[in-house]
Amino acid sequence: TCHQMASGTAAKYPLRDNVRESLDQAGISIAGLAREAGVNRSVLTRALNPERYGRSGTLQGRTAWKLARAYAQLTATAEEDGFRTLFEVEKEDQGDA
Repeated sequence: TCHQMASGTAAKYPLRDNVRESLDQAGISIAGLAREAGVNRSVLTRALNPERYGRSGTLQGRTAWKLARAYAQLTATAEEDGFRTLFEVEKEDQGDA
């Protein structure tokens, strides 16, 4: 499952630049997403405004998947689609050519 992919890893995931627009289009507030995910709103706020808080703008895998699952539930989409909507996903199949 998605949760298993994130467990036991120190992976960090950056939010997409357009995540606010995606939330607006879906009619979801930052507070609403955080509440549905069971994540403190300040965690999401700091990730959305990393320059203001001196943060990296990334979220740990477990937190990222909580938010993705909540987004998917609120929008009736698959968890993986929710993850791709909210977070930058690196393509591992691209070489260093």
